[in-house]
Amino acid sequence: MLTIRLEEEMEKELDCIAKAQGSNRSVVVREAIVRYLEDNEDLKLAKQSLADTK
Repeated sequence: MLTIRLEEEMEKELDCIAKAQGSNRSVVVREAIVRYLEDNEDLKLAKQSLADTK
């Protein structure tokens, strides 16, 4: 479990996104974190690949 504090404006934006998706804030945030972690892993692999070609 993770607890974070967000500015009110960010909470409102998350609520709008969640409502548009028929979801809730937790799902939206979880999906965003998953995408971030996947992107970060891709970047790490790309950097390793680039370093291997040098």
